[in-house]
Amino acid sequence: MGLTPGDRLPPERDLAHRFRVSRGSIREAVKHLAAQGVVESRRGAGTFVVSAPQAFARAMEAALAGARAHLDRLFELRLIIEPGIAAVAARKASAAHLQAIQKAVATQAEETDSRRWGEQDLAVHRAIAQATENPLVLELLAATGAITETREEALQSAARHEASVTGHRRILGALLAHDSAAAAKAMEDHILWAHALTQLPSKEDSA
Repeated sequence: MGLTPGDRLPPERDLAHRFRVSRGSIREAVKHLAAQGVVESRRGAGTFVVSAPQAFARAMEAALAGARAHLDRLFELRLIIEPGIAAVAARKASAAHLQAIQKAVATQAEETDSRRWGEQDLAVHRAIAQATENPLVLELLAATGAITETREEALQSAARHEASVTGHRRILGALLAHDSAAAAKAMEDHILWAHALTQLPSKEDSA
């Protein structure tokens, strides 16, 4: 980032977009840097670099590596949980459930505000979870944090939005056919593709 001692760190949101990690991960990375004495927080002013540029760059990269590893683990957790949810939903979904999922997918496809893409993506997955008719499924997803953290605004892109809608339509097709195996496979492919797209370099990095 080219920061030198005395420079203030960019806002958390900007750092999350630049490094393609969640804002929570940025907060943890900055805490790690502060514990190492690389940066310091000044009440009411922000967080400032206090070490030499090379030392800051090395420490920042190490902290972000941990953040990216955390994101990888969250996607892995989704792979463990969500294909099974889709399989059960395919077996148990009522006409009302399927209508709700169709509506959620259609709403997502029509959304043009990138700030809401994650929210609309989440709405589809919640509708699928509700189709299992098991309230513990929604509690599990909420408890893990994976269902929200992997969809933060900083991890969104036009390519991911388009791929997400395509993946959801494929999952929907399997649910409408009540094909559990196809629904699980479609969900697995969808999560793998979303994970791959979060690992693409940001516009700033590729410029």
